[in-house]
Amino acid sequence: MEETTAPSRNSKRPKHVLVGLLVLLLVGVVLFFAARPSAPGRISVRYLGRIDQPGNTRLTLAITNVGTSLVFTSAYTEIESNGSSNQFRVGTKMSRDRLRPGEGFVTDCMLSTEAVPALDKRWRVTCYFGRNGIRSWISVWQWGRNGPGPKVNWLVPNFLKGMPLTVIGTSDWNDPVPASSNVR
Repeated sequence: MEETTAPSRNSKRPKHVLVGLLVLLLVGVVLFFAARPSAPGRISVRYLGRIDQPGNTRLTLAITNVGTSLVFTSAYTEIESNGSSNQFRVGTKMSRDRLRPGEGFVTDCMLSTEAVPALDKRWRVTCYFGRNGIRSWISVWQWGRNGPGPKVNWLVPNFLKGMPLTVIGTSDWNDPVPASSNVR
């Protein structure tokens, strides 16, 4: 008669270790492909018009993703005047968080009183966007319209914080734009 022995407790341990290592490998592969930045995006910026109202001046811009990858919008926009080293930051409200290839929208830039004289010379607008990558996705999730904001700041490691604004769209040089006469 053959003796059979009960399986030892250690025989299950290698299976758990193997399953754990396979899960870690799978997570690593997914993170590797998710963290790789996509092809650099390209943004087209066109000036559409100027709106003067008492106390503020706005520029209307058309922004289009003419690249082959997704880009994430940001409110960081600058206006520069030809022949001047000054660049003025202008307030821009983006109506969308991201733009897929071929998508676009129209937005207004609110100029400060210091930036308005820049329109008296040739000028152009530069918009800064984030390229498709893990840092941009985390930033939009955290700080987007319905995001948790600072509540989860402790959860995001420092090297994944912030959206690098590496996709830059600059308009053509525009001729001086006189103030409109319909100011009320």
